[in-house]
Amino acid sequence: MIHLSKFLIGFRHKRVFRAKSMLGQIIDGILEECPEQFTRVTETHDREELILTDSKDTILLRNNKDDIILENAKLFDRETKKYVEADKKKLIAIAEKCLPVIARTIGLQQDFKRIGMIFEFRIPKRDEMNSDGFAQIIHSKFVNYPISALSDAEIAESSVRFAYKLRMPGGGVIRKFKDHRNVIIRVEESGGIDEDGSTQKCLFLSVDIQHYYDPSRKINDISIADHFDFAWDHLKQNVVPEFLKKGVRINYE
Repeated sequence: MIHLSKFLIGFRHKRVFRAKSMLGQIIDGILEECPEQFTRVTETHDREELILTDSKDTILLRNNKDDIILENAKLFDRETKKYVEADKKKLIAIAEKCLPVIARTIGLQQDFKRIGMIFEFRIPKRDEMNSDGFAQIIHSKFVNYPISALSDAEIAESSVRFAYKLRMPGGGVIRKFKDHRNVIIRVEESGGIDEDGSTQKCLFLSVDIQHYYDPSRKINDISIADHFDFAWDHLKQNVVPEFLKKGVRINYE
């Protein structure tokens, strides 16, 4: 079973209040560019955010005054008892079509500050995890804080969030780039649907890999595919092996 339960692509741009009054134009432009992709359009009650989804609610696009976010969630088909996996390439293709439309409609120029990709995993219990519960796994393997007075069964909840920065090549005085990458990892106990359709406890892992632009960029100067290649490689070569050392095997392919 592939543990990738959701894949998200997010873009942060300068705050644009006029986006709230231009939701109709944004909808028209996106539906013209992707006529068969989105079948449902909603707005939040305060008209602060536009939400477009497909017929099965597996692909979603959200737009507000600060962000443009696309996500593809893994779907469990209860009739066939099989998963419809998250399609990363498809979501990237949709982003490449829709982002220029939104940027053009609300007048974004050199205003994009960040791109981020989030990989969410729900990992079932395995023998090699060597513990009864996920809260105990997180405490024993990720939290360096001894609680000798408590048994594993008495640890009710555990969660971990940490971040680190990665330098970008090609900067310095000559090019005057101050770009950097940021990685945010979150681990906690959660729930997921098992192969038999039942809801079971699982280990939730979120890996958010971001690229900050300084100075800000135009949408045409941002390669979504290049950021995905870096993020996917960093996930496979750095994150997955470290979790494996702790007995947590991530099935990501």
